[in-house]
Amino acid sequence: MGDYRAPEWPWQDVPQQSHLDVKVDDLDVGEAAVLAIGAVVTGSGTDTFRVYLDPGGHPFCLIRPND
Repeated sequence: MGDYRAPEWPWQDVPQQSHLDVKVDDLDVGEAAVLAIGAVVTGSGTDTFRVYLDPGGHPFCLIRPND
């Protein structure tokens, strides 16, 4: 990994390399699943999406299917 630095979301001092939106039928169930495998809640989002960080610090969203 050498010079790797995790992204600093939402700041762009160390920008994200990619961003995924994952569609889930139920945000609460999806959140429980991603937290169980190491995601971190950012506290950002609305009633239709939520933002998390993976264990490497990369942001991703869970979104409802119609969004």
